[in-house]
Amino acid sequence: MNTGQGNKQVRVVTECCYKDNCNKDSIEVPPYNITRNSFICPVCYTYEAYDCKSEGYIACRGHEIECFDFAATILRQGWSSLKYAMMGCTTKGGCSIGQRIIPGTNITDVTRLSCRPAIPITH
Repeated sequence: MNTGQGNKQVRVVTECCYKDNCNKDSIEVPPYNITRNSFICPVCYTYEAYDCKSEGYIACRGHEIECFDFAATILRQGWSSLKYAMMGCTTKGGCSIGQRIIPGTNITDVTRLSCRPAIPITH
């Protein structure tokens, strides 16, 4: 998930585990693909509010082919509880991760979490 605002990103990598103790190893996060594709999405990022007005569009990159819209309260041990809202590009299935997006983080009061196909750029 990429909001493009100040280069803010949420990157989640998953790997399937089919045998005992195969989840003891760490997963390597591949480098972010910065190659623009032919899609754009509305973009915004704010905290301390659930409202996030689009501030234009961001060019999607790599395998990002969907637009996401997210607003919730996020609480992590040692942090203050904050409202966040953001919009931007994501890979297919980015919204299916849901509230488990960042381990050790409690996401509550989800007011929006949706994805839709990104907007194709036509020349």
